Amino acid sequence: LACGTRAGIVKVYDVRSSRPMTIKDHKNGQPIIDIKHHHEGGGDVRRIISSDTRSVKIWDPSNGRNYTQIEPESPINDVCVFERSGLIMLALEAK
Repeated sequence: LACGTRAGIVKVYDVRSSRPMTIKDHKNGQPIIDIKHHHEGGGDVRRIISSDTRSVKIWDPSNGRNYTQIEPESPINDVCVFERSGLIMLALEAK
């Protein structure tokens, strides 16, 4: 289970515990708008894709280590992930 806060922090929980397993700070000061669980290819490698209005971060839920980060020029409205493909589409606010 993962949840995002208004302060831009993502917390990953094991439902059997009240303490988060991992805490990830986006460091933008923006609310988290989307969180997705993603499995790479056909393997067992899990990632979390979390976004605020400034960036999308793909990271390891077990240790919080960044895999990659996307920072478009326009604000992010939504993130769409095509499972097991590696394809990510962003809905941005046009200026």
